[in-house]
Amino acid sequence: MVPAPEGMNIPMLRGCLNACVAKDLVTLKQGQQFGSGTTFPMYEEIYTIAPGMKDALLEVLYPPES
Repeated sequence: MVPAPEGMNIPMLRGCLNACVAKDLVTLKQGQQFGSGTTFPMYEEIYTIAPGMKDALLEVLYPPES
């Protein structure tokens, strides 16, 4: 797991990731699951970078410092 880029909050990151999903750069798996010892389900979203896109997305999201 990689933290959000500096200055980017969770809604901004989610918006970027959803835009990447629309372009088939990232896949999204959504679902509910029960954690151990809990009675309420947890909603989970897992974004996975498409093969071959990791380096490009990391460069865009985490540009090298000048």
